[in-house]
Amino acid sequence: IVEAVEEGRHVFDNILKFIVYLLSCNGAEIFLMLICTIANIDVPLSVMMILWANIIADIPPAMALGVEPNEKDLMQRNPRNPKMGVITKVTWMVIFLNSMIIAALALASYCISLYVLKFPLQEARSMTFTTLTTLQLVHSFNARSVHQSIFTTGITSNRWMIGAFIVAFSLMIIGIYAPGISTWLELTFVGWQSWVMTIVGVVFLIVFVEIEKFVVRRMTGKF
Repeated sequence: IVEAVEEGRHVFDNILKFIVYLLSCNGAEIFLMLICTIANIDVPLSVMMILWANIIADIPPAMALGVEPNEKDLMQRNPRNPKMGVITKVTWMVIFLNSMIIAALALASYCISLYVLKFPLQEARSMTFTTLTTLQLVHSFNARSVHQSIFTTGITSNRWMIGAFIVAFSLMIIGIYAPGISTWLELTFVGWQSWVMTIVGVVFLIVFVEIEKFVVRRMTGKF
């Protein structure tokens, strides 16, 4: 019976991680495009860029989350209320905040490249694509637990996640730099400035999510 309960919690946990990750990434893209549309700014991503980002940044990591190993505190948690839905109010808050921070960081990359660095629109869009996709891929490691720190869960205990990250990141690089493919995806070569902004964005994302998880642990201790 104990093993059955543990496996049930494990399956539920992974379904929740899968949902939270996908909704956070898709929400970020929606917020990014919506903010630019409302502000009457040229949209930062083309249709092909959005499609490519969804294929490489959503599907492989989400599938890897489906085989995430048990969390250490899985059997120490209180039983869930059977009347409670899969996504609670706290979970919706986490999804919204994660979506907004990823969208804000991608938007910052777009505005800096377009208005500060004065790059052409296509290059600014490519820089935004690079930042957004990398943030989503890094966020997959944050999503390995909806309340535990990334420094607690680590990044090496799920080999499928590491493989998914390598494959997805490689496909992103190919999409940006491979002749023919980059043209088809409406992407162009990005320089060191893009990678600097991307790295800074990754640091901001990790710090933000760590603070968010700390607050959630203080509020509820669990989802």
